[in-house]
Amino acid sequence: LGEAHPSLNVTKIFELNAFIAKSEPDVILLNETWLKKSVKDHEIIQSKNYTVFRSDRSQLTHPSDPDNPKKFRKHGGGVLIAVRSDLDASVKRISMRKGAEIAAIELLVGLQKFVFCTVYRVGTLGDLNRTSIINSLQSLYGGRKHNKIFVVGDFNLSSVEWPATQVNNSVTRLEQMFVDSFSELGLEQLVHSPTHNKGKILDLLLTNSSNDVKDVKVLENAMICKSDHYPITFSVSCKVNHLKPPKRQIYNFKRANWDQLNRDIGSIDWHQTIDSMEPELAWKRFKDILFVLINRSIPKINLNGNFNSPWFDSECFEAYRSKERAHIKFKSTPTLHNELKRDSTRKNFKKICNAKMRENLYNTDDPALLTKKFWSHVKADSKSHRIPECVHCQGRYRNTPKEKCDLFNDYFFDQFSEESTYGIPIDWSNDEAFDIGFCPIKIESLLRKTNSNKACGPDDIHGKILKNCSQSLSTPLSLLFSLSYNTGTIPKDRKMANIVPVHKKRF
Repeated sequence: LGEAHPSLNVTKIFELNAFIAKSEPDVILLNETWLKKSVKDHEIIQSKNYTVFRSDRSQLTHPSDPDNPKKFRKHGGGVLIAVRSDLDASVKRISMRKGAEIAAIELLVGLQKFVFCTVYRVGTLGDLNRTSIINSLQSLYGGRKHNKIFVVGDFNLSSVEWPATQVNNSVTRLEQMFVDSFSELGLEQLVHSPTHNKGKILDLLLTNSSNDVKDVKVLENAMICKSDHYPITFSVSCKVNHLKPPKRQIYNFKRANWDQLNRDIGSIDWHQTIDSMEPELAWKRFKDILFVLINRSIPKINLNGNFNSPWFDSECFEAYRSKERAHIKFKSTPTLHNELKRDSTRKNFKKICNAKMRENLYNTDDPALLTKKFWSHVKADSKSHRIPECVHCQGRYRNTPKEKCDLFNDYFFDQFSEESTYGIPIDWSNDEAFDIGFCPIKIESLLRKTNSNKACGPDDIHGKILKNCSQSLSTPLSLLFSLSYNTGTIPKDRKMANIVPVHKKRF
């Protein structure tokens, strides 16, 4: 982690994101992140449902001590705040003073303002750093309005015994100055059990609104991920709604019974069912029957949110639960057997997560999948859109989806000239020579080559169905193609396509 492009502790990242997927916290505050600019936000918090605010270590946040330059550490430190993006509240970052590793956000819920702040203080730093931290905390109050402030951080006040109401001769002058400053700011410290494996309370929860804080818990060591510090959880009394994402229902192809579906499709007498019908009616009849059979053999699932990464499935979650159970058992009964069990479940969790991530990136059905994932990452990282928010053509500017679509349509229509009349004579005498036989075997061969990762078209028949049922679908499709060719008509569904215009800088 001390390098310009550090490699992350993958196991910790997996465990942290598994905890987030399980508990879905509204706000996450992290200390000592040890991150650099080369590490992207989504590498740490992998869920797209969070907005991340970071302050990595730099000369501005962690200046060297002029009295003792050797105390300065270029690498390490850093703080991070992540907030759920589906909160029905406005979130903005608060600008902090230089000279301290600190980050803060303001959460506006109705007329109430909640300020969440995270601080990391190196224990060897002196008065200059303390002044920067206290001045930063003072700036959170701002004006006459009452801001409810919640500060979480590793202050490294190792000699202070909380609650710090009694005189303690072992407390240093600098530590006592911190305690006095907290009191002057009206901040109450709510953590009263050790947060470090050496039995010290180093991580604090400070607030000027203690009546709104509930369920303060210091979790067991390594309960979320391996660390010498213990995680802290707490709740804040606040009625905030979560914006419900639109529910989508999709087929769960992982649990599809392909054998049953192929048998059902193969058992239909397609010649009797659709042959000699008009192509439009035959196509509709085929789709109606097909989707009845599909719904019998392939279950559906509801996609309600975006907390999990695309690769984090039920198998990963079960491995995480097993690791969690093994950890709890070892803590209650610390035997060698239970310790080995805990370590093995942790390794198994990492192994499964790594395998799922590889499967998500590499797929033999789609050799270009890795390239698509890369450009999807670039698009997400740059916050860019395939189509700009505002497009213009010939002095006309449009910004709503429908107006932009109409403008594209007008432009594409203008590119075509009037209908041509070449007057070429057509000889129909040998028309029978152009009869085409639609062979089911050839159709099956083509269906087997279908890229099953492509999105389905307007007909809603997914590529995975075409590929896995290529043999049973080849017969009805050959009949439909023959009907369409012989009558010279094409079903309306087959004339439709999902078109995405590729935007150029200029029309």
